[in-house]
Amino acid sequence: MAATGQGLRPLDRVRSIKVKLGLVVVSSVAATVGAIFASLVLGVHARWAFAGGLLISLAVIQVLAHGMTSPLRQMVSATQAMADGDYSQRVTATAQDEVGIMARSFNTMAARLEQTERQRRELVANVSHELRTPIAALRARLENLADGVEELDLAAVAVMLASTERLAALVNQLLRLSQFESGAIRIDRQDFTVGEVIGDATAEVAPVRAEVRIVAEAEPRIPEPWQPLPEVDPSVLELAGPWYWGTHAFALRLGADGGVSLEPLAGSGRRSRFTANGDGTWTGREGYYAGELLKAVRRPDGTVSHLDLGSFVFTRQPYEEEAPVPGGVDPEGWRGIG
Repeated sequence: MAATGQGLRPLDRVRSIKVKLGLVVVSSVAATVGAIFASLVLGVHARWAFAGGLLISLAVIQVLAHGMTSPLRQMVSATQAMADGDYSQRVTATAQDEVGIMARSFNTMAARLEQTERQRRELVANVSHELRTPIAALRARLENLADGVEELDLAAVAVMLASTERLAALVNQLLRLSQFESGAIRIDRQDFTVGEVIGDATAEVAPVRAEVRIVAEAEPRIPEPWQPLPEVDPSVLELAGPWYWGTHAFALRLGADGGVSLEPLAGSGRRSRFTANGDGTWTGREGYYAGELLKAVRRPDGTVSHLDLGSFVFTRQPYEEEAPVPGGVDPEGWRGIG
């Protein structure tokens, strides 16, 4: 890559090449006259004074003109390197005149050529990979048929036909890509199902890599929209909420299928879901309470006293006094230690 980190050169801020040439001529003439005059004042022979003025004039021209022509020399060198395939070449473009504009345009062109070359290489690699898969699958299928490992049936023919169709589709895609790059067609964006594409790809590589499988759960499922529960029996609805086994808080929640769940409000205690039996009771279907019968025990006035779950009693308050808590309840009520 050509050097691009040079600082400003003489006359870089001048915006016209004509003005630059004029400044070079004026500067060289002024340097020559000044050198000759100084030499004569110092008593130098006129012949040597004239020769010294010419040398100083050449030095001034070299310094000023170098900054004007160096971008051209860099572009010549960069062009030769790009002809050999090196598109990373850039030139110094600090001048503000026509040469500087040309240098910046050259850098833009080089950057686009480099990007095009990179895309071309990626396209070749991708096309090679895409073509190799159906060809390998088709070859494996044909080898199996030739070796007698597999019988020629409609399924085998269908798979081979699908592989050839994919090859044809890839060729058509390359043709459409070239038409798109030339501006003959425009992109038509459409929605598609990712699962179908993955399924087709898996079916094609199956003869080559039999261990390739699709994990159905890998594709996210769209959740069902939320819907409120249907009408709930008020006698069941009043059971929802917090319950206590001793001092441990639990929550009873209603399910959409008529069942209920009982789980601790904090921590990782015993939890389970219950299936409705249709008679106001529920049977545990998992966890610690699997197979246990859950029922609501009511007072003579019809209000809920407690929940009975096997040998466990759940109350609305910790150690509720009226509830038949196993072991009884302290007459002074439940209280913390200390």
